[in-house]
Order: sequence, then structure tokens, then C-alpha cells
Amino acid sequence: MAEQLSLAYRLFKMRRWAGAKWSTAARWACSLVWRNTRNEWAERRARLDRREEVERAARQRL
Repeated sequence: MAEQLSLAYRLFKMRRWAGAKWSTAARWACSLVWRNTRNEWAERRARLDRREEVERAARQRL
């Protein structure tokens, strides 16, 4: 959680430095952090699914 907040704050500062309004910078930073988090969840879920498939195949071989 702290990582996401830190990332959002740094992105917010970067966008503000580029001249965006406060609300635009905040919305942009939060959307990028949310997208990144969602992708991480999807990757983790895919790894778990692959692990389950490997375990299931190993049990069938026994």
C-alpha cells in the first residue's frame, strides 16, 4: 500500500511539474497506479493458475 502511495505521489509531482492542474495530475497518477496494480494482480493470478495446473498434472502422473 505504501509503495502505491509513494508511486502515485511521485507521478502526481511529475505531472504537476509539467504544468497540469491539481485535479488532472491526481486523476492521471491514480489511474496509472490502479492500472499497474490490476496488471500485477492478473500476473499473480496467472502464475497461481499455472502452478495449480502443474500440481494437478504431477498428481495424475503418480
